Amino acid sequence: MKKVLSISFVIMILVMKVVAFSAEPKSKLFVYNSSYDLMKGDLWHYIKDQQILLDLELYPRNFVVVGLGNTNQSYSIGEMMAMGTVGLPRFLWISPQYPNKAVEIWDREFPFAAIAVCNPKEVIRWEETGGEIHKILSDRIEAEGIKVAALKLRGTLFDVQFHVSSHIPKEGIGISRSPRFEGKSRKAFRIEGPSEWEINGLYLHSQELQLMASTDGHPVRLHGYEDNSRKGGHINSAQIDRLSVHVYPLEDVTLFQNDLLIEDVKWNKGGIEIIVVNNGRMNVKHVTVKAFFPEMETWTVTIDRIESMSKRFIGFTPSVDLLEREGWVVVDPNDEIKERREDNNRFPWPMRGETATGETHQ
Repeated sequence: MKKVLSISFVIMILVMKVVAFSAEPKSKLFVYNSSYDLMKGDLWHYIKDQQILLDLELYPRNFVVVGLGNTNQSYSIGEMMAMGTVGLPRFLWISPQYPNKAVEIWDREFPFAAIAVCNPKEVIRWEETGGEIHKILSDRIEAEGIKVAALKLRGTLFDVQFHVSSHIPKEGIGISRSPRFEGKSRKAFRIEGPSEWEINGLYLHSQELQLMASTDGHPVRLHGYEDNSRKGGHINSAQIDRLSVHVYPLEDVTLFQNDLLIEDVKWNKGGIEIIVVNNGRMNVKHVTVKAFFPEMETWTVTIDRIESMSKRFIGFTPSVDLLEREGWVVVDPNDEIKERREDNNRFPWPMRGETATGETHQ
């Protein structure tokens, strides 16, 4: 009898594990960098589309992908849309240059991207037949008690005003609002007559979430294109004639921002080796490292790029013995790259007199 009970208990445990393993994961929003920091000029963080797909691999192939973002191409930033399913994803990009059409892309760098992966069984659907698109969506979704959601919209709109981002200087676009500056940062467009649109969107209830993937005070962010011409961009305003709305509530949000640090500095036979770490999900480029010594000339190097979760070994041979001197090695000394932490960018002297790894790269 005890043997039968033991076997039954084992079977029950196995069944429970199978059920737990097979349970569908929660719909989720992945945010790579933030739209706020992008607008402040943080273009040197970036994620590639292949890396985004790795984050989606754990989800069922039929889960819906809804995303938006921007590239870091100089004077051609454009607007990105991620579409399709986990099993068959697509990335579209709309250029600020003529003819401003949505085209499929691959192997691009995104300094900001917000990608939702959505359970198709949890969609909320309805039809709208009038009103300004942002206000209608915001009011209706707020009334549903939803805090975060991905939106897929399709229908007829008129008086659609939209823009395509062109250029964000390193100092950010908040420094000036003159018409001349605005013309350089984005290209504005308008389609007045009725037109058919395909739109991706996000709804973000709180200020914190809006700063992640929209702008403060704007809970709804929309990227879309007109079906016939495929012209489109970031939609600023539009009037609804007829709109089919699919809302996917999101239960979880993960923000990825990197953390650069100096892991170690070693002195070896008159040379210095510095180990720089990119401890984060995104890649980063144009990373400056400086060595400071009181009353001495500083030494500076710029690393072209450091991939996600990796290290770079750099080194130099000073003209004098620095082993007993005080000083610092600092990564990103001018705070040009937004990080999760800024308190670990400095490594103090004196250094440990250890043997270097031999992996030093100039």
